[in-house]
Amino acid sequence: MLRRSLPPKKRSVDGLTRKSMERDSSFFADLDKAKNKFSGFWSVAIIILLVIFIGLIIAAISLKRSNISIANPAETSGNLNLSFADRLSSINSLGMTTLEFSGQEFVAASGASSSDFPIKDPEFILSKDNILLTGKIRDSWIPISVKVKIDAAAVDGKATFIVVPNDLENIIVYGSNKDKIESTFNQNINQVLKNKNMIAKSLSVSDDRIEFQVVKLAK
Repeated sequence: MLRRSLPPKKRSVDGLTRKSMERDSSFFADLDKAKNKFSGFWSVAIIILLVIFIGLIIAAISLKRSNISIANPAETSGNLNLSFADRLSSINSLGMTTLEFSGQEFVAASGASSSDFPIKDPEFILSKDNILLTGKIRDSWIPISVKVKIDAAAVDGKATFIVVPNDLENIIVYGSNKDKIESTFNQNINQVLKNKNMIAKSLSVSDDRIEFQVVKLAK
């Protein structure tokens, strides 16, 4: 009786299939490794870019703060007799300095205490964005008390003080008296700033305080 032997075809096919599967598995494993390496590279690259970006932001903020920090601290004085020129003389460093005056200090600083100022016994009443100059008309036969409203601002490096033309109480102060008040401020503040090679950066008024930010320029 003859026995029919089957050829090892299935085994060969199985062997080939097994080898093919092993190759496929190896290929996909290598592909996964490559993907992991690729994603790992970009993850590291993104982190590095974020660190650099944050570093640039911090550097920019530090630079801005360093530029701001060149401003000198506020200069104050308890002396009621110091002129604006006297206060500026204490500034030796370049850059911005803040000068603060109370209403009483500003009488001397502005030149309002001089004998030729049109208002005698002058006082400044300072409130938020508001300046009132009070006193009596110097050359009047009748001792008329006045409250002169003044607008103040820093414009083009100068401090401007203008007697408000449309204020009812300012009607009493007109003509040469009005001009003299404004020119006194200009002479005692702006001319002094010019002589000291400085400019007025800003001017603000709050409760019993008038504040100047002045900048000393390089010669």
